[in-house]
Amino acid sequence: MDATEIANKMRRLHDLHRLGHAYILLGESLTVLRQTAHQIVQGLYCSRVSPSGDACQTCDECLRIASGNHLGMTWIAPDGASLKIAQMRSAWSADTRKASGVTLRMIVVEDAQKLTVEATNAILKWVEEPGENRLFLFLTVSLAALLPTLRSRCALLRIDKNSLNLQETDDDGLFALWPNKEEEDGDFAKVQAQFADALSLVLELGQSLATQEPHGWHAVADRFAKMNFKAEQGYAIVDLLIAYFRDLIAVSCSQPVSHFRAQIRQLQHVAKGEQIDHYARIAVELGALRRRLSSHVQVATALEAVFLQFQRESA
Repeated sequence: MDATEIANKMRRLHDLHRLGHAYILLGESLTVLRQTAHQIVQGLYCSRVSPSGDACQTCDECLRIASGNHLGMTWIAPDGASLKIAQMRSAWSADTRKASGVTLRMIVVEDAQKLTVEATNAILKWVEEPGENRLFLFLTVSLAALLPTLRSRCALLRIDKNSLNLQETDDDGLFALWPNKEEEDGDFAKVQAQFADALSLVLELGQSLATQEPHGWHAVADRFAKMNFKAEQGYAIVDLLIAYFRDLIAVSCSQPVSHFRAQIRQLQHVAKGEQIDHYARIAVELGALRRRLSSHVQVATALEAVFLQFQRESA
């Protein structure tokens, strides 16, 4: 289903009193996931939904959502590199407070693949026994990165790949770096899903390295392990990281990027002109690492060594 179909389906289920209490929204673009979640939220709260399921954008409910002031709406995004236990406990506590005039409470968790194990375990009871008129939406680009205990408590909704601009990655040459495209029993959708997981991981790893986050590696190490990448795919992740830092240098110098054009806003958010030398050193170190890699070297272990090296230098 595409984003509009999913939003309309949720509205119909709600009107028929058949809406579940927790859904995982799986897609290959966080931007599209956000847009879809916003459509769902508006469709469920709007007081003047059109026959086609579109929110009116002008009623009090829609205006409150647009301004971020709807009392029934809780939107949780990562604090740094991860979604932390303190964030989830705070949201759960807020959910127990009464809100006048609210008939439905919605909790949207953005980048749910960044939930720490502790944060996930802390909300399991909340998700399993949410109380009346509660709806959870977990937005993720990686189903495998979510703990099975959370997945088992949610229904899964996949955004149709045709609703996404997948050509962005292909045009930028990023997908060309991904190996084994003819394997996986001819299941090209599975290959695309693996690549989407890898790209999400690279963006998170790149930002952590660039900003020298003190616990950057530990925030993604579990995700890396769960994905069970083959050796060639691990090498491709290093290639993607090298491309990331080359583009980060380009953005810092106000030059056009070569690879991550679809992710230009994320690069602009990270890039700092005074850090160009730092980015260049990381790119050089990753290039040296790539040349050293062979079938008997674990990519995760090698990348961890690079992270620790730059963490020590920044301490």
